[in-house]
Amino acid sequence: MGLPDRIRMPNALNNLYLLPRLLGSPIAELDIWHGSSDAEPSYAEHIHEPYLRLWTAAERKWAAGLYQSPGFRSVRERYIEISRLLDTTPPGPERSRLVKEMEELERRDRPRPRSKRPKSRNL
Repeated sequence: MGLPDRIRMPNALNNLYLLPRLLGSPIAELDIWHGSSDAEPSYAEHIHEPYLRLWTAAERKWAAGLYQSPGFRSVRERYIEISRLLDTTPPGPERSRLVKEMEELERRDRPRPRSKRPKSRNL
């Protein structure tokens, strides 16, 4: 596995416990709304050690740098804050606004689609 260019925000936010698990940090369950069972701490806890050992020391160092970076931390903290609010916000305009903001955080670092190459014309 080569060193990835970067972890995409959606991957790092889909389960807030994966990076701490990879880095060997304690995993404390967050009191938040989890969108699916894959977002629960038990999902990260059940990743087998052989998969975690696929990451080299350099890759783990890189992941730790990302996890501890101010930009990622602020996005992660806002994502957690929104998740807490979703736990108690009833359906309606405010909940829709929060869901939209959460989706924007997830999309924030997605790659932009490449422009399509023009097709060659057969003459």
